[in-house]
Amino acid sequence: MIPFKVGIFVTGRDFCDREAEIRKLTEYIESSFRVLIMGERRTGKSSLIMETSGRISGWKFVYIDLRTVATMEKLCERTANAIYSAFRTQSVLRSITNAISALRPGISIDSQTGDFKVSISPGANPDYKSMEELLRIAGKSRTIVVFDEFQDIMELPGYETILAGMRTVIQSQPDTAYIFSGSILHRMNRLFTDPDASFFRSAQQLNIGEINRNEFADYIRERFENGQRTVTENAMDEILQFGRSNPGDIQRLCIGIWDITDRNTEITLATVQRGMTQICNLESESFVDKLASLSANQIGCLSIITTMDSPIRVNSRFIANSGLKSYSAALAAMKGLEKKRILLRRGQNWYVSTPFFIHWFKTSGLA
Repeated sequence: MIPFKVGIFVTGRDFCDREAEIRKLTEYIESSFRVLIMGERRTGKSSLIMETSGRISGWKFVYIDLRTVATMEKLCERTANAIYSAFRTQSVLRSITNAISALRPGISIDSQTGDFKVSISPGANPDYKSMEELLRIAGKSRTIVVFDEFQDIMELPGYETILAGMRTVIQSQPDTAYIFSGSILHRMNRLFTDPDASFFRSAQQLNIGEINRNEFADYIRERFENGQRTVTENAMDEILQFGRSNPGDIQRLCIGIWDITDRNTEITLATVQRGMTQICNLESESFVDKLASLSANQIGCLSIITTMDSPIRVNSRFIANSGLKSYSAALAAMKGLEKKRILLRRGQNWYVSTPFFIHWFKTSGLA
C-alpha cells in the first residue's frame, strides 16, 4: 500500500507535525474566536482544520468549500448542504428549506452517501438575505463554521454586499467559532486588512508556514523504510527542496518515487529525478492544456522563471530577459499566472506554486 496521501484531508497517523498550530487553533475554537488561517496551497491548512476539529469533542463542524464558487446559487447550495451534513436532523433540514424557500430548493437523496441533498437551480436569483438566513441556522453554540478558500468569494458579483450581511450575522453569534482559510494571500489581506473591507480586523490570524523540515524528513523516511526502501541524505534534501517543504507537493513526488522503485531499493538523487519525470509524464496532457491557455507574455515570464530561484522580483533585469516591453506588461503577465495558480505573490515577491508544471516546462525544452 502506498503510504503517501495527496488530494484528500489527512488526519490521524497520516498527519505530520503542526502540533503548535493545533494547540493554538484549539484554544481559539474553544474561545469561539473568528480565525483567519493563511498559507500557501497544499501546505495542509484544510488538514490542520480537520485534525484539530476531530480532537475537540462536543462541537459540530460545518465545512464550506468556496473553491471556484461562481454564483450566489452555488454559494447558498454549498452552505445549505454543509449545514445539513453537520447536524443531520429533519428539523434543521426544514429550517434550511424554509430559509431559502424563495429559491425553490430541491431535496434529493445522494446516491453515494444516502443523505439528503439540497439543490438550487441556476437562475433562482437568490438575494443576499438567503446567505444571512443560512448562517443564522449554522451559528449555534459549540459549532465550528469553516469557509475554505475564502478569497474565492471575491469572484461573486456584489461580493462586498454579501460579506457585509455575513459580518452582521456573525457578530451576533458569540458562541460560534468561525474559521476563514485562504491561500491567495494578497486577496485574503484585502478582505481582512483593508480598512474599507467588511471583515477588517475581524479575525485572529494564524499563519501556516513551511512544515518543520527535520520532522517531515523523519515522516517521509519512516514511510519509505516501512516499504523496505532507504533514502540517502542527498535525495532527502532534493525532495524537500523541490517541494519547498510543501507537504502536498512533497508527498506527490514521493508517490512518483514509490511507483518507480521496488523493495530493497536505495533512493538516490537520480531516483528523485526519475520520480519527478514520472509525475510529469502522468500529468503531461493536463500540462499541455495549461500551457495552451497561456498568453505569449505569460510564456515569456515562465521562460525566465525557470532560470531563477525564489523569490522572484519583477525588475528591469527580469523585464529585459523576458522580452516584454514594459513593467506593466510584465506585471499583467505575472498576475495572469497567479490567477491560473501557477505563481503566488507575497508583497513584491513571487514564488512558484506548481513545481511539477515548471519542471515539465523546463525539461521539455519549452523554456
